[in-house]
Amino acid sequence: MTLARFTSALAVAALAVGSASAEILPPGSSTALTGWVPAAGGTEIHSASYSFASTNVPVGGIVSTGTLDQTVKQQLSGELLFSLRISQLSTGPNTHLVGIMIGEWAGFSVDTDFLLGSGISDPGMAARSAGIGDVVSWSDFSGPMSDGKNTSWMQILTDAAGFTIDMSHIRLDFSDGSMAQFRIAAPSTIPAPGALALLLGAALGGLRRRR
Repeated sequence: MTLARFTSALAVAALAVGSASAEILPPGSSTALTGWVPAAGGTEIHSASYSFASTNVPVGGIVSTGTLDQTVKQQLSGELLFSLRISQLSTGPNTHLVGIMIGEWAGFSVDTDFLLGSGISDPGMAARSAGIGDVVSWSDFSGPMSDGKNTSWMQILTDAAGFTIDMSHIRLDFSDGSMAQFRIAAPSTIPAPGALALLLGAALGGLRRRR
């Protein structure tokens, strides 16, 4: 096998298996996504589902409905893993998901990708707004979803200490011009409940050893 063919084969294999790490996303940047699998272990500290209905403002009326699922997991590294997906999506004829935008990420690190093999529609691109980097978005989804199916889990690995319920503004955009807007959990500088429990446990363990 020639060097050129070997290099090409490696590139194809990398695309097939995705990445071992998420893509680093500083403010004002964008990146292509190939999928990843985060490190095993950790504890889920938050889980919620939000029903939504998209509306077409010029025309009026509900166009698409579904559920947005969100989880927050504390990794063994101490970082938090924010995950979200759209499930049970029902859209009008020839309508598909175009993009997802979430806010309240200023001041936090953002490493993002989609979880390999977790849905039938993957985002191809991720971007972060310039300046303070408040908004993170995903776009270029891989084909329309049939009714009742799920997107892949979109994930953000971050240095945030905790999360705040229903503080992050999220917007879902569809190809017919309709959108849905609501709020989900946002990153926070206040330690997560799970982190506080671990710290308390470690402190108590230290006191017992001193006795």
